[in-house]
Amino acid sequence: MNVRQSDPVSEPSARTFSRVMVPVDFSPSSRVAFVHALKLAHDMGAELEVVHVHRRPGPVDWEGRLAMQDTLTAWGLSIGEPAAPGCAPFRPRLTALAGTNPLATLTAHLRDRSADLVVLATTARRGIGRWFSWPVAVPVASSAGTMALFIAPGVSGFVDETTGTLSLGRVVIPIDHT
Repeated sequence: MNVRQSDPVSEPSARTFSRVMVPVDFSPSSRVAFVHALKLAHDMGAELEVVHVHRRPGPVDWEGRLAMQDTLTAWGLSIGEPAAPGCAPFRPRLTALAGTNPLATLTAHLRDRSADLVVLATTARRGIGRWFSWPVAVPVASSAGTMALFIAPGVSGFVDETTGTLSLGRVVIPIDHT
C-alpha cells in the first residue's frame, strides 16, 4: 500500500487503488509484474485489468499462460470471492488488444481506460540491443499520468509468487526538488 503525505505536518494517510492495470507479454518478467498486480489489486479490493497486445486477433490462452486461478488457489484465494467484507467479488478483466506497436496500442488503451496504478515489467537492454528495440515501460507509464510500479528483469520483487506473502525490506523514494 502506498503511503502518501499531503504536507510535512499532516498524518500520512493510506492510499488505496480502485483500478490496477498490468500489461503482459508472457515473459518471465511480465509474470512477476502480473503477480504483483494480482496481489495488490486483490488485497485492495481493486479492479484488475490484465492487458496483452498481440499481432494477430484471436483467442489468448490466459489461464495456460498466466495460471491466475492456480496462483490464487496457492495463496488460499479465489476468483469471484470478495477480498474483504464489503468488497465486490474479485473478477480480473482480461483484455487482448490487436496491434503491431505495443507502445502505441497500450498508450491508446490507457487513454480510454484510466488506472490508478500501472504495474510494468521492464527490460534492461545493453549494447547494440538498445539500438534495435524500442522502450515500452517508461513511455507507457509516462503517458498513463498515474502511479507506476516497475519490475526489473531478473528480480522476484516483494510478492512471493508461491505464497502471495508480501515482503518489503527497503524502499527507495525519489524526491523532486523543483
